[in-house]
Amino acid sequence: MKKKRPARFNRTIAIELHKQWRKLERKNDAENIAERLGVSKPTIDKALIYGCVHQQKLVDGITKYFADRIISEKEDASRLKELAVKQPETI
Repeated sequence: MKKKRPARFNRTIAIELHKQWRKLERKNDAENIAERLGVSKPTIDKALIYGCVHQQKLVDGITKYFADRIISEKEDASRLKELAVKQPETI
């Protein structure tokens, strides 16, 4: 029986938070977050993939990035819904 290999990096954040980040993560998020927070992409990759973060400002910044995106998408959806209601069907 094979032994389980140890994790490359130890998780330093709550597993629930890490699971939420993984669920919300999309392509190019790491680059966008790194640019926004002024850190390197590998630092953000390590945070998103392994949950290994050593600075609270990064935890807060990543969480705020996802929260802001969700709020923005909800606002966009409500505006689209309003437009659909105002305009008659054109089929």
